[in-house]
Amino acid sequence: MAPLRVSIYKKLRDQKGATTVEFAFVAILFVFLFLGIIDFGLLLYNQQVITNAGREGARYGVVARPEGYKINAAAVEAKVNSFASSHLVYHGTGDFLADAYFDSGLEYCEKFRDRLTVNVKYEYSFFFLPIDVAPLESNTVMICE
Repeated sequence: MAPLRVSIYKKLRDQKGATTVEFAFVAILFVFLFLGIIDFGLLLYNQQVITNAGREGARYGVVARPEGYKINAAAVEAKVNSFASSHLVYHGTGDFLADAYFDSGLEYCEKFRDRLTVNVKYEYSFFFLPIDVAPLESNTVMICE
C-alpha cells in the first residue's frame, strides 16, 4: 500500500502544464491592456482632430478677405465638417456637431474685433472596450481681423 501513496503524492507535485495555465491568465490580461491602450490612443487622437477642426473653421471664418467676399457661419460649419470627416478615426455612425456663431449676432465677420466661436462635439464609440461612448468637445474662439 505504501508505494501507491508515494505515486499519488508524486503526481500531485508534478508541475507539468502549470506554465501554460499561468501564461493563459497573463496573456488574457495583456491582450485587454493592449486593446485598452489602443482604444484610449484613438480617443486622444480624435480629441486632437476635433480641436484642430474647430481651429481650422475659426481661422477660415476670421482671416482677412478681399472686400465683398464674406464667410458666414454655415460656411465655417461646413469647413469644420469637411476637416473632421476626413481626419477622424471612427466606427459606427461617426456623428459630430459643429456650431459657429459671431458674438455680435451678425451673419458675417463684419465688425472689427468681433469674436467667432466654434463649438465642436463628437461622441466617440470605443472599438474594443465595453465602454459605450465618450463625449469629446472643443471650443475655439478667434477675433475677427
